[in-house]
Amino acid sequence: MPEQVSFIKIKGTVDGLSFYTAGGRSIVRRAYGPSKERIANDPKLIRLRENNVEFGGASAMGKALRLGLMVTKLYASSDLPAKVTALMRSVLVLNKGIRGKRNIELSKHKTLLNHLDCNSQTPFTNVVLPSFECSGDRNTASVQYTFRNMNPAADIRPPQGATHFQIFQIATTISDYHYNEPMESYRPINSQLNEAREITNSNAISLSDQSVDVSLVTTIPGITNLPEHVSLVHALAIAFFREDNNVHYKLTSGCAMKVIGVY
Repeated sequence: MPEQVSFIKIKGTVDGLSFYTAGGRSIVRRAYGPSKERIANDPKLIRLRENNVEFGGASAMGKALRLGLMVTKLYASSDLPAKVTALMRSVLVLNKGIRGKRNIELSKHKTLLNHLDCNSQTPFTNVVLPSFECSGDRNTASVQYTFRNMNPAADIRPPQGATHFQIFQIATTISDYHYNEPMESYRPINSQLNEAREITNSNAISLSDQSVDVSLVTTIPGITNLPEHVSLVHALAIAFFREDNNVHYKLTSGCAMKVIGVY
C-alpha cells in the first residue's frame, strides 16, 4: 500500500485519493465506493445507511467506554478503538428492533465486555501473574479488588530497568445507548451516568519485595442505586517506575490494563 512520505500531513479525501493514518504511518489509497450524496439518498443503499448508523452508535459507545476508563496510549494498543467498536456492535446485533435503530444494551450482555484487554501486545495477565479477588456494588457505585500474599519478585513481569510498580483501579459507569429520532443518531439513555468515573491507586511497591497484600476500594462519588440500563465497569491497570535518588520515574513500557468485571 502506498505510504505518504511528504512532511505535509493530509487527512480525508482529495481528488479521489483517501489519506489516513494507520499504525503510526501516513497512508494514501484510491477512494472507492459510492459518494456521500448517493449513500444518503439512493433507495438501493438503505441497508448501507442502516449499517452506517449502527456503526456510528457502536463507535460512540466504544469511545464512551475508553474515555470512562481514561485509557491512554501507555495502556492501549492501536487496535483498541476498532476492537471496542466491534464489541459494541456485537452487543447491538443481539437486540431486537428495527435495523438502524436497535438499542445497544450492554446492561443485558455484560459478559461480552468482561476480560477485555486494552493492550493486545501486553496482556494484563502476562504482566500480573497471581489471581485476585474482585467485586462490585451497584448500590454504592463502588468496586474492590485484593491481591493476597503477592510476591512481586516472582509474580510481576516488569520491563527492563523497572524497580517499582503501581496498581491502578478504575470504576466507570456506561449507559446503554438508543437511537434518538430528532438527532438521527445514537445517544446514551442516561447521559449523566455515562462516563462517570473514579480512579484509585496503590503505593509504589518495590519489585524486590517478597510478600505484599494489595487491596483497593474505589467509589464513584455522588452515585447510588444504579438504574438497570447503566453498567458498572471495573478495570485494573499496572504501571512501572525506576527509582533514582528516591524519585520514581514512570516508564513508558510494560503498562497494561484490563476490564476485570462488569456489574
